[in-house]
Amino acid sequence: MEEEIEKLQMELCNGTYSPGGYRVFRIFDPKERDISVAPFRDRVVHHAIHDVIELDIDKKFIFDSYACRRGKGTHAAVDRAQKFLRATKYCLHGDIKKYFPSLEHCVLKRLLRRYIKDMDVLNVLDRIIDQAGGNIGVPIGNLTSQFFANVYLHELDRYVKHELKCRYYLRYMDDFLVFADDRSYLFDMRLKIKGFLVERLNLILHESKSQVFKNVNGITFLGFRLFEKRRRLASSNVNRVRQRIKGWMLSKQASKQASKQASKQALSPY
Repeated sequence: MEEEIEKLQMELCNGTYSPGGYRVFRIFDPKERDISVAPFRDRVVHHAIHDVIELDIDKKFIFDSYACRRGKGTHAAVDRAQKFLRATKYCLHGDIKKYFPSLEHCVLKRLLRRYIKDMDVLNVLDRIIDQAGGNIGVPIGNLTSQFFANVYLHELDRYVKHELKCRYYLRYMDDFLVFADDRSYLFDMRLKIKGFLVERLNLILHESKSQVFKNVNGITFLGFRLFEKRRRLASSNVNRVRQRIKGWMLSKQASKQASKQASKQALSPY
């Protein structure tokens, strides 16, 4: 491993580093997605470069961005959402259609150059982005992809917070919430956000998943159903857990039956 590290360091220093190919597999829980796994040596590079650039760029992010950030995460996002829910009457729940496959490479590279000036670092990042192939999309599964996704939608955060002056807004990756007391205001916000995403980031708002709700009826966010004074797991998550338990029990039962059958065959004189 030491020899590989030294070789990798030399490639990075002399500019000859080239990422390898991805191993791709498909998952169906909770929805169908293709997961891309980079070679181990590339993952070493991903973590190394992320550790260098993340701290400085993270300082530019808004407070209420919660995905893949130190001191943030799912539960902090849910706590904040419930606090905003208590303070308002309505919520716009927004979602980006096919987010990771829709990130445009040229836009992402331009945004990274806003925060990073070291050309050696940028060259490595460009190669990681280009390794995905084509001119659009980053692979789900990379640490760098999660970071790129946050940089990309930070533009939306800035627009909503600084230009639209929205007080109650938070985002977890491509899942975002806007709260207000005025229902018509949220419909107007949805229209403005939709236009911004298309014009500035070439992204499409998922129409069927981007709706305005009454807070009193509860909202579903990050696997939870949130109400003013309580929260519970979303029904879809409960059903998924039940299906997994059922699958484990069936698998265990089949394993026991196979073991008994094997024992019988071993004891049989014929």
